[in-house]
Amino acid sequence: MSENTAVLQDPQPRARRGGTRGLVAVVATVLAVVLIAVGGFAALQFFSGGGPQPATVLPASTFALVTVDLDPSGGQKVEAIKTLHKFPGLRKSTGLDSSSDVIESIFSEAQSEGVCKKLSFERDVKPWVGDRLAFGGVVLGEKKIAPVLAMQVTDIPKARASLGEVAKCMEGDGEDFGWALSGDYLVASDSTPHADAIVAAAKTAPLSADRAYQRWTNEAGEPGIASVYVAQRAPQLYADWMDSMMAYSDDDYAMESESFSEGDFQSGSGEMEAPSRAQMKRWKKQDRKAEREFQKQMAEADEDMESYGDSIRKSYKDFRGAAGTLRFADGGVELAFAMSSTGSEQDGTVSDHVGSLPADTAAVMAGAVPDGNKLARELSGDGATGMGMGMGMGIVPGMLMFPYGMGMAGQDMFGSIGMDLPEDLATLLGTSFSLSVGADAPADLDKVQRPGDVPAGVLVRGDAEEIKAVIKKIEKNAGQTLAEVPASLKSSDGQVALGTTAKYADDLLATGSLRDQELFKSVVPDVERASSVVFVRLDGKWRDAFATSSAKHKGDAKTFANFDVIEAIGASSWVEGDTSRGVVRLDLK
Repeated sequence: MSENTAVLQDPQPRARRGGTRGLVAVVATVLAVVLIAVGGFAALQFFSGGGPQPATVLPASTFALVTVDLDPSGGQKVEAIKTLHKFPGLRKSTGLDSSSDVIESIFSEAQSEGVCKKLSFERDVKPWVGDRLAFGGVVLGEKKIAPVLAMQVTDIPKARASLGEVAKCMEGDGEDFGWALSGDYLVASDSTPHADAIVAAAKTAPLSADRAYQRWTNEAGEPGIASVYVAQRAPQLYADWMDSMMAYSDDDYAMESESFSEGDFQSGSGEMEAPSRAQMKRWKKQDRKAEREFQKQMAEADEDMESYGDSIRKSYKDFRGAAGTLRFADGGVELAFAMSSTGSEQDGTVSDHVGSLPADTAAVMAGAVPDGNKLARELSGDGATGMGMGMGMGIVPGMLMFPYGMGMAGQDMFGSIGMDLPEDLATLLGTSFSLSVGADAPADLDKVQRPGDVPAGVLVRGDAEEIKAVIKKIEKNAGQTLAEVPASLKSSDGQVALGTTAKYADDLLATGSLRDQELFKSVVPDVERASSVVFVRLDGKWRDAFATSSAKHKGDAKTFANFDVIEAIGASSWVEGDTSRGVVRLDLK
C-alpha cells in the first residue's frame, strides 16, 4: 500500500449487527441528488477542484458504476445555470438556491435517514470533501461482490482526521463500513479488507485504463453531470444472483417460533403474560405447517426462477457493455446511452411513418418492427427475450414485446383475447406502428367520460386485410365490437387506423408533416435513422387543459408548476452496427 493510502483499523474485533444499511443509505441519497440535479444543478457553485475522475481509483473489475460530477466542463455550468432559472417550483421544493451547497444537501438527507446524526457537516465533512463521487459494485477475486463508494478529497490530512469519526459513527450505528484513502479519493466499502482490496486492485488495473470502459463511456458522448457504466459481466452476475435466490434449504429458513420458550415471556406489570404449554405446542405446530407450505411454494417456483436466470444469460450472451450520460445542452436536458446490441439488428426506420403524422400531434409513441419471421423467432425464445429485444430493436417495440418475454403470463394475456402467438401479434404490428394523441384537447379533463372525448388512435403499416382479420378474431373472443366501444377502424394504401373518432382515424391516414415541425426536430434530432420514437409536446390546448385541471386540485397545481417549464420531451433509439444508441431530451421554455 502506498504512502497515500491509509486504512482505518477496527478499534476492537466485534460482531457486525447492521449489514450494509448505512452504505446503502448513502448510495440512495446520492441517487436522490442526481434527480435534484436534473432540475437544480445550477445551484452548484463554480468549483475549481478538477482533478482525476473516480474511475482512476477503482479497479477494472467494477461491473456497474454511477458517477456524479459536481464540477463538469465550463459549458455544462453555463447550461446548468440557464436550466435552474427555468425551474422556480423545483428550486423551491428542494430548498436549493444559487448559494446552496449540494454536498451539504446530500449530507443532510443522509442524516434524515438516521446515518451519523451526531456529525456536523461544517466541522466533519466540508473541510475535505470534493466535487466528484461514484458508487457501484466490484468483483473481488472470482465471485465475491462488494459495494464501493469513491468520493473526491481536497485535503487528505483533514479527511483522515474526520473519517475516523465517521467510521466510529457508522460502527456505533451497527454498520459494516471500511475505508481507504487512495490518491485524491476516499474509497469506502462494507469492510476495511474490501476497501483495501479495491484500492490495491485499482493500482494494478484501474477502471480508467480498461478498454471496455473507455469504449462505452466514449460511445455515450460528452460527459455531463452524471454517467453510468455497465460492464459485460453485469448481466451474468445478475443471473447468478437470481440462481442464488433459489438456493433455499431447511437450514436457510428457520422460523422464529422454533426457538420459543416459556422463558421468552415474563409475567408482571406491563409485560406479556406467559402462554401455557398447550398454547406453545399449538403455536409451534402451526408454524411448522406454515414452514412446510412455504418450502412447497418455493419448490414450485424454482423451475420458473431457473428459467428466468437462464433467459438472462441467453438474452445477453452477446452483451459487451453499456454506458450513458446526463448532460445539459442548448437550454435543455439530455440523456444519451449506448450499449452493445443483444443480437437484434435494425431492419428499418420509423422515420417516414412518424414523420407523416399530423403536424399538430400532441404525443406519439412509434416503432419499426422486424419482418414477421424474425419477430416470430424473437417471440418464440430463439432470439432475445422481450427486454433484450427492446434494446436491440428500439425502445417502443421492446416495451410492447416485454409481456411475452415474461413467459406464460404474456401468453395468457394475449391468448385470453383469442390471439395466436406469435403470428397474430406480428400481423397486428405490421412493419411499423404508432400510438398517438391529437392536438384538440378537451376543455375540461375532469369531464372526460368516453374514448371519443380525446382524439387518440393507432396507425399500423402492413397488410390491411390480414390486420382486420385478426381484429375480427379479437372482437369475437372479447364479445364486443369496436363500434360498441366506440372506436373507428379505417384503412387505406397499406395502412390501418384505429381512432377514438372517425375524424382522427382519417387524420392518421392522411399525409401529415410532423417531421418538419421545429419542436419535433429539436427533441428528436435523429428521427431519420430511428427505429423507435417517443414525442410529447406540452403546449397549446393540452397545456391549457392541464393548467385548468390542476388549478382545481391543490396538489396537482404544485406538480404542474414544476412541469410547466417543459416545452417538449423526445426519445429515439437506433442500431449502428453492433451498437444500440438512444437519446432522451427535454426542451425547456
